[in-house]
Amino acid sequence: MNGRAAQTEEGKPMHEACEKYEEWGTGFILLLNSLMLLWLLAGVWVLSFSSILLSGVFAALFASVIFSAFYLTCRHCYYYGKKCYLAIGLVVPYFFEKVEGPPAPWRGTLWMVHTIIVIAFPVVFMFRDHAMAHAIAYSIACLVPPVTAMFLVSRYSCPRCKHTACISNPDRGKVETTATT
Repeated sequence: MNGRAAQTEEGKPMHEACEKYEEWGTGFILLLNSLMLLWLLAGVWVLSFSSILLSGVFAALFASVIFSAFYLTCRHCYYYGKKCYLAIGLVVPYFFEKVEGPPAPWRGTLWMVHTIIVIAFPVVFMFRDHAMAHAIAYSIACLVPPVTAMFLVSRYSCPRCKHTACISNPDRGKVETTATT
């Protein structure tokens, strides 16, 4: 190492370039976590009209998305053990060890596919088991929370995130995370 601090492509010191980061207030974290809980409750409630077993399967799939995020992406994240936009960075160390280096690209893709399956799961059964008007209303109830959460994350969290290896970060690869040699 030659003693120089890590720099962005523009030559600014990384600590100056990252001043806008970690601005997630408690209200934003509570909003996102409330939307996730609402998604879980809406899915369980709506699927209970079809079958209690389907409600249980949905709850298990939902939990598996959380734990797959922990395992596939959060173990590699800058926010491991720290407050992130969902505050799960503080929880992950209780389940998994930190892994240095960025995650393989397939890990983020696998997690996204898993999430899409859980979003679509209740909708499929709504159209199979209910009249069209009820199915549309139930589908909206199940789709609004996750879509709103994804919009808020992509609009407000991803541009401020220091985890530049994440597939959702618009600054992916622009900021060096180690000192130059």
